[in-house]
Amino acid sequence: MSNLEVKEWFSRESIPLQELVHIWLQMDQNAATRKQIEELAKDPSKADYLHDILASRIQFGTAGRQH
Repeated sequence: MSNLEVKEWFSRESIPLQELVHIWLQMDQNAATRKQIEELAKDPSKADYLHDILASRIQFGTAGRQH
């Protein structure tokens, strides 16, 4: 996925859970976190939790610096 495609993907308002899982697994290179997501995706009772953690946007700040 190109940087532009990732930016467009994250700018969408609502992303289906299966798509969130698919994209996460494509990008994640950490075996432990990949396994965690795969296990959560198998359990329907964890769907809301999984959606919450995958759909959250990372917020970047100024690391305490003020401009």
